[in-house]
Amino acid sequence: MSEHSGISYSRRSLAWIIGLAGGSFALALVLTGFADDLGQPLSASADSFSYSALGHHAFYEVLARSGIKVSRRRTERTVSLDPTTALFVAEPRAMSRDPTSPEFPDAGPGDRRLTRLVAMADSQRAPLVVVLPKRLGAPSQNNPRWVQATVRVPSDEALGVFDGVEALAGIELIDIEGNQEIDCETSWGETFRVSLQSARLLREVAGIDAVVTCDGDILVAQASEAGEGRTYIVSDPDVFNNQGLGRADNARLAYALFTDGLQVSAVVFEETIHGHIRNTGLIAELLHYPLVLALAHGLLVAGLVVWSGTGRLGRPRRLAPGLGSGKQVLIDNTAQLISVAGHSLDALRRYYQQTVRAVATHYYFPTDLPEPHVLARLRAITRSRGVGTDIADVAKTIDRLGESRRERPETVIRTAVRLHAWREELMDVD
Repeated sequence: MSEHSGISYSRRSLAWIIGLAGGSFALALVLTGFADDLGQPLSASADSFSYSALGHHAFYEVLARSGIKVSRRRTERTVSLDPTTALFVAEPRAMSRDPTSPEFPDAGPGDRRLTRLVAMADSQRAPLVVVLPKRLGAPSQNNPRWVQATVRVPSDEALGVFDGVEALAGIELIDIEGNQEIDCETSWGETFRVSLQSARLLREVAGIDAVVTCDGDILVAQASEAGEGRTYIVSDPDVFNNQGLGRADNARLAYALFTDGLQVSAVVFEETIHGHIRNTGLIAELLHYPLVLALAHGLLVAGLVVWSGTGRLGRPRRLAPGLGSGKQVLIDNTAQLISVAGHSLDALRRYYQQTVRAVATHYYFPTDLPEPHVLARLRAITRSRGVGTDIADVAKTIDRLGESRRERPETVIRTAVRLHAWREELMDVD
């Protein structure tokens, strides 16, 4: 790395940075897409998040897997509704109770948002389905997703959710003791066998039209004077909740109510009425899961960009030594290549033969002179010039290397260097 302003990344480091940045961004997108699944609140109440006996998560899944588009309303903003999109309000409460107390004491007036929901659905001519409350549950201390005790909601309190809706002021509820399966007829011509526990039904009165009738009483009714929208009342939540959905024809009736009765292709589950509210401010959303993942990714990338533009950190890395020049460097590099490439002994033998032939040619030896005579004359010349290297000893060294089963690169290189020095001294004649 050279000493210059800024940071120069190696290819490996750059690949890791790009991979981590891309991976974290992809993970943020995936987790954002599954935010509803990963960020669900823990609940044992009658809402679409709850897995308890009173919850409606199973019905939410049934609609989703059946091809109906489902979503949740968790902000105070007005959602986009239309005649083919139903707003589903599961068991709102007119009185606020403390479900953590075994006695479930009254705690005074509760939330009355249902009046605003009726007006919102009416303004967009969208069907509104209100499931009246029948039970309240206290969450288990061991698992907050389950209930450990329930209490029945009185009929007058269940009807109190419609306080302020004048068109629904005259409806009545009747309670039927015991568990029974009853045949119910629908306004679109189908019959279902429905299982209810201590059933709660509507009495037929002026101002409502029967949609689903069970043994002369009404399970699902439409408010005929509720405005231009369509408001439907479901008297018993056992048709939709987790504990009742799998019994008899309950699931078939629940699904047919939306597809054949209401003829909708989308359902919005109202969750603000259960307290599951999200802050819609942009900054607040960026600081909460899952958008905080995208924010962290952006800050990481910005930090890397700023870091890349700053001066170097720490001492600079030493530059690698450059290649030298000259004959000796070439010889040394060639010797190193010979040792790395393998078969260095064969190369040494060829180099020995070429060196002996070159020196013999330099001294005008006859070309047909036998090799022993060549070596004898070269040894004589070597002694006369005072050269310490004996060519015969070099030949013996090569023979010993050939007899050994493994090559010794260091010995091969030293022998080649001796040959070169011997040649230089014998051929250096003024």
